[in-house]
Amino acid sequence: MKLRRGSILLTVVVVLSVALLLVLTAATASTYTMRFNSAQDDHDAARNLAESAIYRSIAALQDLDSYGKARTEVVTVQGNDYRPNARGILSFHPGTAAGLGLHYSTNNLGTVANVTGDGRVVTHDTAHLVALGISGERRVELECLYYRPAFPKGAAATGTIRAEHLLLAGVRNSNDYDGDLNNVLSTNQLPASIFTNCAQATAVNVGVACNITGNVGAVGTVAVEAGSTVGGEIRQGASPQSIPNLNILDMINRVRSIQGLFPFNPALPLEDYAYVAGSSTITGDLVLQGGVLAVQGDLTVTGCVRGYGAVLVGGAATVQQGASLETGSQVVLAAHGDIDLRAFSRDGYYFQGTVYSERNLRAEKITVLGGVVATGTGSNGNVELIDMTLVQAPTAYQGGFALPHSVTIGGGDDSMRIRLSSRPDPTLQGAFLFYGNAWYGQHELGGDGYPDPTEDRWHLSLNPPQATILEGDPVEGSWPAPYTGKEADLRAQLQQLSNSDGSDYWPEISGYVNNLIENLSGRGTGVNILDLNFNNLLTPVDKSRILLFREISSR
Repeated sequence: MKLRRGSILLTVVVVLSVALLLVLTAATASTYTMRFNSAQDDHDAARNLAESAIYRSIAALQDLDSYGKARTEVVTVQGNDYRPNARGILSFHPGTAAGLGLHYSTNNLGTVANVTGDGRVVTHDTAHLVALGISGERRVELECLYYRPAFPKGAAATGTIRAEHLLLAGVRNSNDYDGDLNNVLSTNQLPASIFTNCAQATAVNVGVACNITGNVGAVGTVAVEAGSTVGGEIRQGASPQSIPNLNILDMINRVRSIQGLFPFNPALPLEDYAYVAGSSTITGDLVLQGGVLAVQGDLTVTGCVRGYGAVLVGGAATVQQGASLETGSQVVLAAHGDIDLRAFSRDGYYFQGTVYSERNLRAEKITVLGGVVATGTGSNGNVELIDMTLVQAPTAYQGGFALPHSVTIGGGDDSMRIRLSSRPDPTLQGAFLFYGNAWYGQHELGGDGYPDPTEDRWHLSLNPPQATILEGDPVEGSWPAPYTGKEADLRAQLQQLSNSDGSDYWPEISGYVNNLIENLSGRGTGVNILDLNFNNLLTPVDKSRILLFREISSR
């Protein structure tokens, strides 16, 4: 009986011991689980707070490009749902960041150069944002690279921009556009944007019934009428951007200094340089065939301006009609004064090229296939775009026009005069097409800059390469079709033409020709070139985005 009682007691003790062990094991496991969950909660809270600090900084950068560049700004984020001392911190101030054991942040938006940040090189148009989240004993550090490109611009100004009933879009090549954007393949369409360096309130006013496919930005503020659409971003308080400054009066004076200019005849296509001392009214169309017209005073054209070339106006310029679309037509209309460009309707009336004013610019009831720029000081530099379509076309923005120059050859008895202009080749990146003619005189130049008219001379046509003996002064409009072609072909044909009378004069002119082509291609010094370059309007269209977002430390 006693043995039996002892066995029962032993069994009870064993069972109770096992039960106690299970209870202790469960309690220990529960404690570890609670500790693990608490640590994970602190990690998640620290990460969330660090993310909040980064996103708050991005929002500040969207409102003000210069935010953080003074290196004084510190962002601190807290929340009611976290521990009392939990917080997220982002600092552009190196000293504050170092005191927290945090990498400092760097704002390199709106620049063209790379800078050294804390632990990495920060490329242009990028902000390096680093934030620290703290919750309990957990510390999580996050890194973000925020990229925001410079604006591509269909319209650019230093003053205010006002638009009503404006359609602003872009195409990869002007030849893609036939007058109807619906006929342009979606892969060949690009957004186009508006930007002004004006810092005042309502620097850009997007009025009624506007459709802007790209961005709208200003150093000042932007107003968008209800019902109008902006397909890209609206940036207010942006950093000033580079806007072309051509110095039109200087260009006109350089044209005026050319010897041997033809008298300007507005009834004929302009193939060379021409200068008008005062103001001029052209009844009908102004047609350019590679020529440059410089007018010291005001210019009024009752018709349209079309072809390929440049019009430089020292005063105000008024064009009262638009042209039909023409393949290859590219005109730079540049005035020191106001420009008024208008027709009867955006449908069927076109200006192909760039419109540039050093005062104020207004375009109404017309389609511009190219771009518009207004730059000025004080209250000038304003743009008005009313009831029109503006199609940004990259190939319309660059052209070089060589000032005519004569080269003495053949021991001083002969001379050669070459007139060339250039523009980008739309079919080959970085290549240029050339346009022009040449003269070869068998005797020395006369006082007008051409070979002595009492003697024979060669007219060297580059299209096709041939030589024709002429007598007397050339008559504007009498030349054969000007040369249009690529660089390698141009060198070969000029070499062939320089030997037209059987003499080998290429060694004497090759240096000048090579230098001329280098300058017209943007690879030389640009000496004796009217460089009508609007390439800074052609920044490839891109969107703001986060390039990198990662956790760089957790402890």
